[in-house]
Amino acid sequence: MWKPKKKVQITRRAVIGLTAAAILFAALAVVANRMGGVVTDTVSRVEDGATLFVGLTKVRLRGIAVPALDQPLGKAAMQALADAALGKTASCRLSGSRSWDRIDAHCTVEGQDLAEMMIRSGLARDCPRESEGRYAALEADRGETFPLPDNCHPSP
Repeated sequence: MWKPKKKVQITRRAVIGLTAAAILFAALAVVANRMGGVVTDTVSRVEDGATLFVGLTKVRLRGIAVPALDQPLGKAAMQALADAALGKTASCRLSGSRSWDRIDAHCTVEGQDLAEMMIRSGLARDCPRESEGRYAALEADRGETFPLPDNCHPSP
């Protein structure tokens, strides 16, 4: 029969050390999100036409404006994003900025830029204040489908 040789005691110093390591790890994760980085995981949920969960990370597609769910085209925009991304692997380059409770990012699924896909579908618009013109040509080819929100107009 096996018997332990020695009783192991966890000291206060060990608990403090492990707690400090956990806090440091959490702080480094927050800094990495704020500085940018890449999150690659399965899209587990879509909340609207610009918000998705990549694994457990809540991401907002940077550089586009989409109608709210209660506005015309809002539910269609959410469905289009879900059709393109839900259950698939997304790779999101984090911008380092946040929008409410979401991290802003440029995301691709199977090599396709999701924001570009949303604009091409007519369910999103280029947001010049954020995109720096990244999607302007796509919108010019397609034309306006809904008014651009005030927060997307370039600063004076």
